[in-house]
Amino acid sequence: MKALKRFAKRFKRRRPKQSQTKPQATDAEPTQPLPLLAPTAQIVPESTSLSSPSDAYGAFSRLPTEIRRQILTYAFGGRTVHIDLFWRHPLVRRSASVSVSGEGLQGTSKKHCGLGEELVEDDTLPKRWQWFSCVCHRSAEAQDPQNIAFYKFETTIWPFEDKCLEGEYCHCGGSDRPGKGYGYCFLGVMGWLLACRGAYSDGMDVLFSTNTFYLSSIPLLLNMRRLISPYEVDKIKSVQLAVGKSRLFRFEKDPLVHGLWQGTAEEKRDCALPLVCSTVPNLFSNVRRLELYVQSQLCPSRDVPVDQRVSLLVRDVMDPLEDMVRCLGAGKQVVIAVSLEAHKALMQKHRELEGAAFRWEPVVGTNGAIQRHQQFWRALGSDDNGNEMGYWLRTGWNDHDIVNDPYMMNCFGGGGGSIFDLWGYYRREVTLGRSQYATNVTYED
Repeated sequence: MKALKRFAKRFKRRRPKQSQTKPQATDAEPTQPLPLLAPTAQIVPESTSLSSPSDAYGAFSRLPTEIRRQILTYAFGGRTVHIDLFWRHPLVRRSASVSVSGEGLQGTSKKHCGLGEELVEDDTLPKRWQWFSCVCHRSAEAQDPQNIAFYKFETTIWPFEDKCLEGEYCHCGGSDRPGKGYGYCFLGVMGWLLACRGAYSDGMDVLFSTNTFYLSSIPLLLNMRRLISPYEVDKIKSVQLAVGKSRLFRFEKDPLVHGLWQGTAEEKRDCALPLVCSTVPNLFSNVRRLELYVQSQLCPSRDVPVDQRVSLLVRDVMDPLEDMVRCLGAGKQVVIAVSLEAHKALMQKHRELEGAAFRWEPVVGTNGAIQRHQQFWRALGSDDNGNEMGYWLRTGWNDHDIVNDPYMMNCFGGGGGSIFDLWGYYRREVTLGRSQYATNVTYED
């Protein structure tokens, strides 16, 4: 009997632990703190004994503060930085393959950070919350716009089209930046921050106060003050938020707006848009410029009459966004972008309401050319001190189906056809005598 018990104990010790392969719950909130913007960095505990700034900072501490700040800004400031927190398989770095020309191992791919080629998800490991950060290398101009969308007729890659975290629309590594490789895609700030307390203090100040932070993870946005020091978050001056999921067809639920116009009471309560709008002012209390791109396809229920849909769009989407702008206060540069069709309907509505006071302008691309995007000013009154509050409402991603595109219809001689008129915009254009389509075009809901 004793021998049997000893055998059972040895067998139990040899069995693999079930927790190593058991999937984790995806609905759990992220709890892992930000490792200082580096994918594999370690945070120095507060109890670690470090030399005083005067001893460890060396000659750098004798430079004037303004000079030190300029040097550090040149090193890792003044950029647009992606911070990503998503539930996925861990990212692993594959060994680089030898290039066809035999020039070496490094820079065999131009994909940003090597994502999808040398930096890939390891699906043999269980999914978990994972941080990832990199410098935004979104190309200012696309050499071939058709690589972005087959209906895109412009060269500028806008922030709402950013795909740095997928390694696309960027030119990195390879012959473009010889000798730099993928290290150029990351800030490389950890060595400096861990040098001493003086370097950490100066570095964190420059890191958070001079860079523009691009965030697209709603879990990160809603839990940011738990995961990153609120003291550092308060230093952020410029933010780009791209929330929601853009797509032409609704094959899956978008947590940002699902249940906004229809659905059960529980689904409406779980809609993330109102929560995002109420979180942003408290999260970025000292922000000076905020760009918020609503990536979701805004589609109310077809049970709602067409002439009432714009009112629902204003009530359920724009009113929470405008309350957010008011909470941010005056003196802020705020840009909000919604999908093309929703923007058309809102622009038409406010043009009719405001008359001569209506302010709009085309958005200029990076090469100085006038692009197909435009924005109009939404005045929100004044604060208690008489300072004007408002924001620019800009065209976002193009949700207009290719067969409805006016350029394509003109190619066919302006003949008849049908248009998916979600907001009743094209019907009103006909009524106002401004329709760009032929008279025999029909409009569908």
